[in-house]
Amino acid sequence: MDFLLSKPIFLDHGCYIDLEQSIFMKNGLPCSLSRLELRLLQRLAHNLNEIVPSESLYKYMWLNDVHLDLHLLYVYINRVRNKIEDHPRAPKYIISIRGVGYKLMSSHPCN
Repeated sequence: MDFLLSKPIFLDHGCYIDLEQSIFMKNGLPCSLSRLELRLLQRLAHNLNEIVPSESLYKYMWLNDVHLDLHLLYVYINRVRNKIEDHPRAPKYIISIRGVGYKLMSSHPCN
């Protein structure tokens, strides 16, 4: 899915990720995300609509960290959800797959 990284990835009509420009747009407004939050979205977007195992996501975000701290990953997932989701407690973009990992969902037909 490398072709996705060169164009905006629409999650729905008013919400998209532009990885080339390192921005997330929601309802026409840019959403401020930290470097690690963008890295998290980048990894999930690379596997759009597919499950990314928690361990794989953690290792992608913290390259040199040998200690696996999934609680830290959970903190970042929640930070991103609070910024991009309309209802973070009932997410429609970043979905948890219990005991496995996370999935970035897109309902937009262009992806």
